Amino acid sequence: MKENYVRQILNLFFTHAYPPQTEEKVKEWIANNSSTKEVDRTLFAIWNEIAIRPNKQTHRSLQKVKVAIGFSEPNGNRTLWSRRWFQCAAVLIPLFVFVATYLYFQPGVEMIEVATTASEQKECRLPDGTTVILNACSRVTYPSAFKADTRRVVLEGEAYFSVTSDAEKPFIVSTDYFSVKVLGTEFDISAYPADERASTTLSSGRVEVQMKESKSKDSYTLEPSQKLIYDKSNHLVSLHRIDLTSMDWKDGKLIFRDTSFQDMIRILQRRFNVTIDYNQQAFPNVPYTVKFVHGEGLEEILKILQAMTGGFSYTVRGDVVKLTRTTSTK
Repeated sequence: MKENYVRQILNLFFTHAYPPQTEEKVKEWIANNSSTKEVDRTLFAIWNEIAIRPNKQTHRSLQKVKVAIGFSEPNGNRTLWSRRWFQCAAVLIPLFVFVATYLYFQPGVEMIEVATTASEQKECRLPDGTTVILNACSRVTYPSAFKADTRRVVLEGEAYFSVTSDAEKPFIVSTDYFSVKVLGTEFDISAYPADERASTTLSSGRVEVQMKESKSKDSYTLEPSQKLIYDKSNHLVSLHRIDLTSMDWKDGKLIFRDTSFQDMIRILQRRFNVTIDYNQQAFPNVPYTVKFVHGEGLEEILKILQAMTGGFSYTVRGDVVKLTRTTSTK
């Protein structure tokens, strides 16, 4: 990375505001990353430059970062700052890269974040007219205006996208596991951090999926009714021809297709805003296929799963559900 580019990213961070969730990522990156010589040189130069920039917002942003890492102002010439601050500040560079490229920050454009809680769905319209339907426990981040030559957003969780066509500006959705590039189409992405697999399903049009870590190919082109599944445990990718009813969650339906028991439990927890306590070793992690399309409640679903999985008892106390295996898995 060129030092002048690194400097640009630093300047953006020090002079612009970010959503609260992004600030949390700052703290995480500060705690987990290490410094480099290139970073040291660039930060040292920018530290000296900050003194001559009469920008109150810059000062406030810098103070916020210093407080987050527990830095105390050293005595004497500010260029002779402590090595501790030098090392702590240096770990911010990966975050600045994250903000500038992963969040695709555009100078002068506010970043907007829309999020859902457990058992909640939400619909939002992006600046280009694209419609996004967020499933429970999901988050989408996007700029208030698409000024670049691409329309880029970041997703955590699951969402259905109906993308407004614009041949001059491809639409790109980035997740922790892959990016999906389209011109105008409808598709679903599921990329929950806690799930064993991430996936994208194409309803209409055409999309290109660029993998971030895969033992298979680096990129895939999907056709309508195709689903790409990424297995996080072995970094393998598989393609499947599916029934598009699997995307009917946005209409209140709940459809499991070749879904592991653990993933079914995670989905039920998100959908009904409950905690389900069970012994994972007592339940075989085999795939199940079942549809709930009539607005079934949690207990109705649990009774059907009882029969499908060989039997278990359950108790519901408030928002906590306890599952107890009643038959052996051997």
